[in-house]
Amino acid sequence: TIYQGREINVDEVGANDIAIVEDIEDFRIGDYLGAKPCLIQGLSHQHPALKSSVRPNKPEERSKVISALNTLWIEDPSLSFSINSYSDELEISLYGLTQKEIIQTLLEERFSVKVHFDEIKTIYKERPIKKVNKIIQIEVPPNPYWATIGLTLEPLPLGAGLQIESDISYGYLNHSFQNAVFEGIRMSCQSGLHGWEVTDLKVTFTQAEYYSPVSTPADFRQLTPYVFRLALQQSGVDILEPMLCFELQIPQVASSKAITDLQKLMSEIEDISCNNEWCHIKGKVPLNTSKDYASEVSSYTKGLGIFMVKPCGYQITKDGYSDNIRMNEKDKLLFMFQKSIYELIQNKKKI
Repeated sequence: TIYQGREINVDEVGANDIAIVEDIEDFRIGDYLGAKPCLIQGLSHQHPALKSSVRPNKPEERSKVISALNTLWIEDPSLSFSINSYSDELEISLYGLTQKEIIQTLLEERFSVKVHFDEIKTIYKERPIKKVNKIIQIEVPPNPYWATIGLTLEPLPLGAGLQIESDISYGYLNHSFQNAVFEGIRMSCQSGLHGWEVTDLKVTFTQAEYYSPVSTPADFRQLTPYVFRLALQQSGVDILEPMLCFELQIPQVASSKAITDLQKLMSEIEDISCNNEWCHIKGKVPLNTSKDYASEVSSYTKGLGIFMVKPCGYQITKDGYSDNIRMNEKDKLLFMFQKSIYELIQNKKKI
């Protein structure tokens, strides 16, 4: 511990003490010892709303980039990266352009690897449009699994997230089978009809049937994504886009241009206050249309204007959007379902 500027070896530390703990490999930023502090419980973490694919300038250094990003993730768990299961591209979620530049610099200076970032894209989300029910019955073609699953999907208010409920008694279908369905639902919500996360919905497990002893939790886990996908197709989805709450401060002489710009950016202006020298404008604006607006403000106000933003949730998109998967991959899940059915039929014919 530290006492009067000196390090002292101790066996324990108490509240308000400052200590140095060495050789602890499993701790991550945000971890805590003992009971979770109430201040941490009240914190809300905003997830990145932008993403970009990153490629090493030398293709043979791909594994080196992954290792370096993993090291950076250990140091800062808010850094999110993954390998796209369809394209095999390395994707990084970003909070903004500055973070991209910092990551690029760190990779070059600390890990001696140069990378290229592709176009930065907005991360959208999906929400079902209406309440729907879908059931796939056991031993009814084309179902190849020893399970019956019925799901009800219904939209929830924006920001509500995912809620999962079960109408099935644990006396009939035990926890391991139902937990397998819940896992399948969470997995299914990772990629909707357009490849984006599905959110703000309630999914209810409404019907189940199994054959003992041939049915297993794996049957229920593997069948769930197909039931979910068919239900989502039946409902249709709204595309949700990330919104920013903004404050724009500009010289009064630039106010007309600013208001015109904000209208083009599809913003919702909530308040305008001006005096002889300055104008202060508040409102909401889609992230996708305003990614580069801070630099534009600096340009047309000659450095005097300030455009400040913070995340403020998602809303149904008013403008265009991009898919997160290629068109021929949208129904890959159902194609695999049909393929497994075909193989099952062929095997039965051989028997």
